[in-house]
Amino acid sequence: MNDGHRFTVLDIETIPCADALSMTVKGVASPRRQALHRICSVAVINGIETAEGFSDVESGVFTRDRLEEARILGCLDIVLPDPDIAGSRIITYNGTAHDLRLLRLRQASLWMFSARKLARWCTSPSGRHFDLMKVGFGGPSERWSLVDLCAGLGFPVREGHLKSSIASMVSQDRWDVVAEHNLMDVVGTFLAYGTWRSVETGNDQFAATAWTSIAGMLEGFTSVNVGHAGLSSYHLLEEARLRLRKPR
Repeated sequence: MNDGHRFTVLDIETIPCADALSMTVKGVASPRRQALHRICSVAVINGIETAEGFSDVESGVFTRDRLEEARILGCLDIVLPDPDIAGSRIITYNGTAHDLRLLRLRQASLWMFSARKLARWCTSPSGRHFDLMKVGFGGPSERWSLVDLCAGLGFPVREGHLKSSIASMVSQDRWDVVAEHNLMDVVGTFLAYGTWRSVETGNDQFAATAWTSIAGMLEGFTSVNVGHAGLSSYHLLEEARLRLRKPR
């Protein structure tokens, strides 16, 4: 990636789908029964990666309280990088086993066959879907949680862990909590990816620009989780700024 290439960090939240559950013998919701879930929230971080790090970083969260599920997938299809352009990349944490599988299933269930970019990414173009759980620090044999990985890297992704399930928060109409939970997962994935790229290349600009990119993103966000306030003034952010000021 010597030239600038577009990337998207992606995370989804799901809840049981009542219609799907009604068609099964055991109509009981379970996290293991992913095929019986529908998407209630999608969070993304988009940007450009060059040899000097990350730029033009923006975030977005699409939630079911404002958009129908089909509209959420349609918005995602719009903001994804073009999978047919060399260098484009999607970054996830456990996206192979969860996010892309569910997106592919829900796209088919909703007959959204014309969502070209989404369909192409869900068939995982070789080498351009970077699943940090499989490829990064833990490797395919380790199944660290994202929260544990980020804590091991020295920062909190969710200091105030969600005490209730996403389904419970949706039932209580707490979409602010759902959106923040979703956003913090992509923030954590992005910071972990930036750190990994620095380890992989020996170039501290990846970790540094990842941290400075999220600083402005978190400012002004109405926080229901201490993780936001913590990250926007975290000591690693000052370290990132020092690295970027260092003569090269």
